[in-house]
Amino acid sequence: MNRQSDTLTTVHGKVVRTKIIVRDGTFIVQSLLQTADFPVVCIWKATTIKEAELHDYTAISVTGSLQEHNGRRWMLQPNVATQATRRSRPARPLQAAAKAAPKPKKSIKNIFVAAFVIASFLAISAIAHQPATTTASIALDNTNASATQTAESTDLANTASKAAIATPRTVTTTPDSSPAPSPASQSSSTDTPYDCQYLSIPYTSTTKNDSTLAAGTSRISTYGVTGSKKVCYPNGRQRAPVTTIIYPATTKVTSVGTYVAQTYTNSAGNSVPSPTNSGSASLDGYSPTATCRDGTTSYSQSHSGTCSSHGGVASWY
Repeated sequence: MNRQSDTLTTVHGKVVRTKIIVRDGTFIVQSLLQTADFPVVCIWKATTIKEAELHDYTAISVTGSLQEHNGRRWMLQPNVATQATRRSRPARPLQAAAKAAPKPKKSIKNIFVAAFVIASFLAISAIAHQPATTTASIALDNTNASATQTAESTDLANTASKAAIATPRTVTTTPDSSPAPSPASQSSSTDTPYDCQYLSIPYTSTTKNDSTLAAGTSRISTYGVTGSKKVCYPNGRQRAPVTTIIYPATTKVTSVGTYVAQTYTNSAGNSVPSPTNSGSASLDGYSPTATCRDGTTSYSQSHSGTCSSHGGVASWY
């Protein structure tokens, strides 16, 4: 089924992929646009479009004549408009936020500093006015206490060392429950990085007999469309690739006429083809003169009796 719209249609979507093909010596840019409802194939001559506008996942709008064939839609030479993306406002730097925060007042800090200075002065004055004997006693007591603490610490350290030597050390080993790495995961680190490429699938051609067409005539009933496939090498190009069909190629079908017209002798004694389903094509050198009401084509050479057995004349050529 072929359907073509003469009106201009605007569709919005994202570019899924873009490729350049050569057809009859001309470079063709072909992009697959995914809209909210259906995919659309857009086709341009390479000299009329900038490839930079067709990056993958770019949101664009195209305006043109939307055509449909066998459930697939496409546009030839549509106008392209890239949709502007709204940028989010950058986050406010922490330093700027810190500068904008209110600063604490210095009055409380000054009060604490003054109180500390006064307390220190009073403590120094009290120590300076104590008798010499009291100062000496305090120093002697402090010396004895330090010696006692040092001796106790030494005894405690020696006891701990002896206990550590006498007690056998027990080592507990916890088994590793994580699974052993597979050979595939071990070799993946040395493989070539994952890479893919898009390739065209050429379409094939075939013919079929059509009894509604006159013998010696033919017409294209299905147009050929080139397909596309994605070939990836997840384990390096030295290994077998993984092929994904994006959309298959459409076979070109040509209908070949097999109908042999019957003839009759008109009032003038001429042999004329009988009405047939050949459409508006000439038949055996005779041009069509009328279309009958049953859809057949008449080659009558006179108005009298034309389409008499086919419901009458619908229109004259």
